[in-house]
Amino acid sequence: MAVVEVKTGKNPPATAGQIALYPLVPLGNHIWPTNARMLSLGYPPGAYLPPMLFALVYRRDAASDLKFYGLDDLGPKFKIPKTGGKYSYEP
Repeated sequence: MAVVEVKTGKNPPATAGQIALYPLVPLGNHIWPTNARMLSLGYPPGAYLPPMLFALVYRRDAASDLKFYGLDDLGPKFKIPKTGGKYSYEP
């Protein structure tokens, strides 16, 4: 199983939750879904998820090439505001 995050546009935002959870994805047994949608993947709400691969796919616009990033690539690219505001990702 893998987590694939798709971002499009110029400097697409990442939520605080995404920034907090992405590093835990490959560890496994640290994240548990609370949404019943995970039942379609065989995971009931409240069950810990196993270790998974993580990838981010980015495309600025229709004329741009796809870019692929692994978890190790994301650290410095996430911009965390010092005082509120949106989180953003700058590929």
